[in-house]
Amino acid sequence: MSSGPSTLAELVAGLRQVPEDRGLTLVDAAFRESRWSWRRIHDEAAAAARRLEELGLRPGARVLLPLETNADSVVSLLALLRAGCVPATAPPAHLGQSAAGHRRALEEIADRHELDAALLPGGSPGRVEENGRLGGARLLRLAASERAPEPATPEPPPAIDAHGLALVQFSSGTTRSPKGVELSHRAVLSNLELCRRADAREVDAVHVSWLPLYHDMGLVGSLLTSLHAGHELVLMDPACFVLKPVSWLEALSKHRATSTAAPNFALAVTCERVPDSQLRRRHLDLSRLRSVFNGAEPVRPWTVRRFEERLREHGLRPGTVRPVYGLAEATLIVTAPEEGTRLETREVGGLEVPSVGRPLGDTQVRICRPGESPEAQLPAGEVGEILLRGSSLSSGYHRDAEATAASFREGWLRTGDLGLLDEKGRLHVTGRLKDLLFVAGRNYYAHEIGDVVDELPFARKGHSHAVAVPTASGDEELVVLLAPSHGLARALRRGAEGLADRLSGLGAPGRAAGRAALIGAVLLGRLAGGERDPRRLAKLAPRLGGEVRKHLQRELGLAPDRVELVARLPKTTSGKVLREACRQLALERRGALR
Repeated sequence: MSSGPSTLAELVAGLRQVPEDRGLTLVDAAFRESRWSWRRIHDEAAAAARRLEELGLRPGARVLLPLETNADSVVSLLALLRAGCVPATAPPAHLGQSAAGHRRALEEIADRHELDAALLPGGSPGRVEENGRLGGARLLRLAASERAPEPATPEPPPAIDAHGLALVQFSSGTTRSPKGVELSHRAVLSNLELCRRADAREVDAVHVSWLPLYHDMGLVGSLLTSLHAGHELVLMDPACFVLKPVSWLEALSKHRATSTAAPNFALAVTCERVPDSQLRRRHLDLSRLRSVFNGAEPVRPWTVRRFEERLREHGLRPGTVRPVYGLAEATLIVTAPEEGTRLETREVGGLEVPSVGRPLGDTQVRICRPGESPEAQLPAGEVGEILLRGSSLSSGYHRDAEATAASFREGWLRTGDLGLLDEKGRLHVTGRLKDLLFVAGRNYYAHEIGDVVDELPFARKGHSHAVAVPTASGDEELVVLLAPSHGLARALRRGAEGLADRLSGLGAPGRAAGRAALIGAVLLGRLAGGERDPRRLAKLAPRLGGEVRKHLQRELGLAPDRVELVARLPKTTSGKVLREACRQLALERRGALR
């Protein structure tokens, strides 16, 4: 990396040297594509960076940036980096959230983290404008130019300390409010090189992603790694996958993708909601695809096998799906199996746990008993807490000394994840410390219980979770939360997907009608399906709760104290279960029973 950029400002400046035929294809929620060369994006970002400087933002200024998958967001991010500012990335408004509600959420982040400014989309195309305040931060707005800007004489990037703060990346927040992970220029660039080497992302590569840019897999693994390598990138709005899962596969085939990434649930959804007939009509060709990085949540071996088997006839080779381990505190990637390695698993406590490969680059992994010194390593094959050290690691949490002291000790990051290193040095992740439940003299992982519940026909895959909550006597009770599925909602969705598929052959009007049918099916499913109707859930609870108890008793020898049907399981934006919110929900439901 010595011959490459030493700061992210230099990384963005280097885009001007990328050939004009390489760049970014954006796919919006209506499946419309727009094409931007990296050189044009650089020129847009450089012009915006000059305007930021004129408005008084200096290198090191910390700026809140909600990231959507569009040109405004990409140019805003790169303009901040080009100016030497520190983006603090945040999610955009979620479905159903009002503009006022989203603004309040952003104000809370800006004030809690004492940010200097916030950069939001909007305003005059091609300009950065000041537009009041957002809490205690200056409010700026930027809109990408509607036409290519006039090229200007390139200016050198600002002189910045490579060890200085480059990015504040929020963690997934599975236990409480998301923490702002501080990442230096050196840490980010080090991890980009690891991502690039792990995937052999050379200049002829094509990466396709529908992952949100405010999540580390989307931001670092997709956008920034593609910038670092200077290859083709296709970014789809996340709504594309939600509304039409097959659109992900279509994009992989159409753009001849060499790599992509997705959480485990996306593989399961693809298998469940995309019928074989639809795959065949699309004439998919996935033969150029080398890697499907699978991370962000526990990897289920049976899901990987099913995904690869279903897509084999469309050119997907065995070993293309690569279970990986990473986290925001390590910028992104920590371990990965070598390209082409077929799924390798190990039985741990009766569970089949996949290998997520060996540590990459200078990253060191140690397995220790929780709370013990990093020097007291456990032998190969024993489960303990995963500790990390290396040049990609964060230095701590932004404006949170207490959390920093708890997680970063003696030069090591205590991840809170549990796992083991096998005899070949490969990591197997078994769960989270806070997901380990002690019931009837035996340890259970919350996701293990959820996986068993998911086998029931009325369960929505990935929408059940087990928690232990305290009782008035000082003991704990085991509660299973389940957001059930409904046949009518599933039928509406499948019918709309089939209709949209047939209408797509009628050109733009047909595609528009198909999108309307999909959106209508989602809304009707929520209303008519009754999955969120408290009265219906209350009627179903005795019967479904009994089925859950019998199934867990039969499969795990486990009898939960309560089974609660809920309208929606609390989750993060990346699909991880919000454990603390689930515990609170279980406590509230117990109070409602009194």
